[in-house]
Amino acid sequence: MKKQLPLALVGAALSMTVLACAQSDPALKRSEEAAAKLPNMTEAEMALVRERCTACHNFAKVDKEIRKGASKDDWWAIVDDMAGRRGSPIRQSEIEPLAIALDKLTSALKPQ
Repeated sequence: MKKQLPLALVGAALSMTVLACAQSDPALKRSEEAAAKLPNMTEAEMALVRERCTACHNFAKVDKEIRKGASKDDWWAIVDDMAGRRGSPIRQSEIEPLAIALDKLTSALKPQ
């Protein structure tokens, strides 16, 4: 039981750090605002994007791929590569849902 408390504190601190980073990242804010307007994108999908991508990157890196118009297949390859890296927070079961969510954002945000 003693080991669970420190892990809970670490988890809470990590969540607060991710939230603080998200609030100060204009690219992430732009994507969150767009996601809120997408009828086919859930808050859970945006949370997955936010939590997994910003665990290692500033969201501007993701936004750069969005602006390039990455396809669903592009996103799948990118996410699969990230999931295969040591220490990645992305689970194998999250590759497809994350690629789908990123594709939805790309469709909404890429330049026309």
